[in-house]
Amino acid sequence: MERNGCNFNLSIYSMQAFLQIVRWKNLAIIALTMYSVRFFFFFNSEAVISTNIKEHFDFFLLVASTVFIAAGGYSINDYFDVKTDALSHPNRPLVTGKLSRRFALKVHLISSVLGGAIGVYLLFVNHQFSLFFCQLFSIGALIYYAAVLKRSFLIGNVTIALLTALVVWLTSTYLLKIPSHLLLSEHIFNRAIFSNFSWFFTVFSFGLTLVRELIKDMQDIEGDAFIQANTFPILLGINKSKYFVISLLLLIFVLLVAQLRFQLQWTDAFLRQLPLAGIGVIFLVAIYLLLLKHLSVVRLKWIDGSIKIAMVVGLVLPYYWKWMESF
Repeated sequence: MERNGCNFNLSIYSMQAFLQIVRWKNLAIIALTMYSVRFFFFFNSEAVISTNIKEHFDFFLLVASTVFIAAGGYSINDYFDVKTDALSHPNRPLVTGKLSRRFALKVHLISSVLGGAIGVYLLFVNHQFSLFFCQLFSIGALIYYAAVLKRSFLIGNVTIALLTALVVWLTSTYLLKIPSHLLLSEHIFNRAIFSNFSWFFTVFSFGLTLVRELIKDMQDIEGDAFIQANTFPILLGINKSKYFVISLLLLIFVLLVAQLRFQLQWTDAFLRQLPLAGIGVIFLVAIYLLLLKHLSVVRLKWIDGSIKIAMVVGLVLPYYWKWMESF
């Protein structure tokens, strides 16, 4: 009985370590992003899915493929980052020995193959070559990022931000090409509104991800300096990095306000929807104020967590808009 108890505890610890190297919280945000864009598509068009479950299943596979590829990217990142993580993130599974580098490599290979295989299936079923190309590009880009680009000046940060924005673009492209016979719509679909929302969401995702990546580089400056990486904070210093991040946050804030102003034209609906949008703005302002102070590891982690919360707030906006319509 004692041995069985030990094995059970070991399996729990191994599962926790596995979830840590694939960044399960980030994977959940990716899935929520894709389903939020999908929800806005049907909310905007006032369309409903027909009794044919094909679209449901295909979209689920698209999300699964993206999540698998992202999980593979996170695990290969930890595989290459053992030396820097020993200084910057000493509690990560590969550093503590909870999991081996070989295990992380296997997770990467299996996840990437599964994601690519699902992409091949969707290519043959839906004949959307652009989606398949994006999946293959993402696999290659994540490997190259972990091995080379992560240690370069700004290019690695921009690469991850682009891959994050690509998730929104990928979802929007898929939705716009859904065969009409799979939908039952009572109203004409407003392509302009959806396209405007998609582009804003894409830029918003790119901007916040770029900010997060720069903040993570500021957190990891000790480990990156140890391996002689050429990251933004190492080459330009913490202060210049800090003010660059502040500038990005201010730009995102202006774009957020401009988008809400353009989308809702200061109508009553705009005023009714201000509270949730205001929460996102509060987080951005809080991040901005924190960056003005002396930076510590704890404060940088708090800022990173705040950005994640701001992202989630943005993701639930379509659901909030739908809920407000009931009043």
